[in-house]
Amino acid sequence: MTHSSARTTSRLSSYCDGLNRREMLSVGSLGGLGLAELLWMQESFAKAKGKPVRDINCIFLFALGGQPHQDMWDVKPDAPSEIRGDFNPISTKASGIQISDVLPRISTITDKLAIMRSVTHVDSDHGRGYHVMMTGKRPGAGDFNGNQNNNHHPCLGSMVSRLGTPGELPPYISVPNFLNSGGPSFLGPSYGPFVIEADPAAPDFSVRDITLPRARSRPTATPAARRCSARSTGSNGRPKPSAEASGRWTPSTRRPPG
Repeated sequence: MTHSSARTTSRLSSYCDGLNRREMLSVGSLGGLGLAELLWMQESFAKAKGKPVRDINCIFLFALGGQPHQDMWDVKPDAPSEIRGDFNPISTKASGIQISDVLPRISTITDKLAIMRSVTHVDSDHGRGYHVMMTGKRPGAGDFNGNQNNNHHPCLGSMVSRLGTPGELPPYISVPNFLNSGGPSFLGPSYGPFVIEADPAAPDFSVRDITLPRARSRPTATPAARRCSARSTGSNGRPKPSAEASGRWTPSTRRPPG
């Protein structure tokens, strides 16, 4: 939800919160805008003014099998011992927000974070649960065994790839490998991820088809790197080369959204 501020200049009588009915309706209508509507309005406004639209990059860290939230972001110190986390809460730079004491450095930047403690799902199965988190949709009943296939929903990265503007680099990159619910589903293999297939923490880490010229400090993409491997998924949920488009992705052959 977006947050709106109201400038109260009316001389009419106000309620205890300082807002009269008209102001409350005005603020409430703005507060009903979701992130998608806000981004759409920003882009439309920029285009109407003839200004360039800036692309927004997003790094989605999906901690598969990661730390439980009660040990990280929602310690619940007042809850019974069988519910609360094993660690102690610490104050943060954001007033009224406490997080686990295992995150001391993050506690200094919480004023720049939006911590959502209400995100949940109703599935007890890990595979179905992370399908919800990767796609925003629940898989169909009785047809999910932990593998992503074309009967299920496209993941967030594939949606961005489908709706975004084609560029010189793949719009959706998966590090270090392919996730079962990280495929394009019915959107087709052209909107699948460019899978790094390497461990960034390894001493000999490198990205295939990417070179780093000696005279430059930033990596550049070779022509081969600009042709991201188009991948579909097999019955085991692992990517395989696509027969469509000869297993390669190019900005010039990407279909525009329509």
